[in-house]
Amino acid sequence: ALAVRARNANAQAVMICGHLEETLSMRSALKKIKWSPRAFYSPVGPGLPSFFEKLGPDAEYIFSSSQWEVIGGMNPPGGREFYDHFMKVYHKKPSHFAATAYAAGQILEAAAQESQSLDRERLRDIFSKLDMLTVSGRYGVDRTGLQIKRFTVVTQVLKGKTEVVWPKHQQTARPVFR
Repeated sequence: ALAVRARNANAQAVMICGHLEETLSMRSALKKIKWSPRAFYSPVGPGLPSFFEKLGPDAEYIFSSSQWEVIGGMNPPGGREFYDHFMKVYHKKPSHFAATAYAAGQILEAAAQESQSLDRERLRDIFSKLDMLTVSGRYGVDRTGLQIKRFTVVTQVLKGKTEVVWPKHQQTARPVFR
């Protein structure tokens, strides 16, 4: 019903606000009615390996956002080593969850080295002032502890590969609108 409503409204884009199953359901519904918007965006599904397994060629042209990609203009400290070691141990590409967890370890290590202790108050003070690059991007928080330095990239599946289409300085491909 939602796919038909989007088509009948001449929607230029369809954005899914959900997880993998919602993405799969909407993609299936769009295929069933033989209609594609100029842009189809899903925030979660494309970041999961099962996304490609379940959609196959129907994943083509889907936009998403990613907190971490081993592509594009980013070459964060330890990024290649993290990726290579993860592949060697787990025989699959690391997800953004793995990269974020590893980055948390990098941040804790930097704070502990600076404080020369694991005192929670001292670490909290260091965390609040820390500005550093991690495998998942820049870390820095405002006075309330909100992360303000790290941004996601926009990706698109093109020719079966996840490509970074924004920001331009990290772009591995230009976005394709249908």
